Amino acid sequence: MQVCSCPHCGTPRIITSKVPRDVVVVMSCPQCRELVVLFRNKAVALSRRILETGSFEERKDHFATVITEFFEPGMLGLPPMGEAVGEVAEDLAADEELFVKEESASPDLSGPISEKEFDEFVRVGLNRIDEAGYFKRHFG
Repeated sequence: MQVCSCPHCGTPRIITSKVPRDVVVVMSCPQCRELVVLFRNKAVALSRRILETGSFEERKDHFATVITEFFEPGMLGLPPMGEAVGEVAEDLAADEELFVKEESASPDLSGPISEKEFDEFVRVGLNRIDEAGYFKRHFG
């Protein structure tokens, strides 16, 4: 069983082994009852005081600070900041190929999608995008 320590009290009682890899969990520490955000086996403290009595800006800044604690270089698969613009453009062009019509045996990827393909995506694909199999087939 994997556990991590509470950022408030330091007690190693937060169980992380049952949380899927890409799920964010907001919970209270079983020991001190303070709020904790858990993501990828890392726990970050939430300030109950800011959440309950802070202004909108204070809450927004607090959440932004908590979220940035979880980001690591390359975590999102984005290219480094120093990469050439041309390479980024090539990656974006390659990503466009993912929006291929599902029923097409040999899709034409030479240009933008047609009105018919767009209408079909809005009618069919948009409604199915939350289905795991459909999403993986089109978006990896």
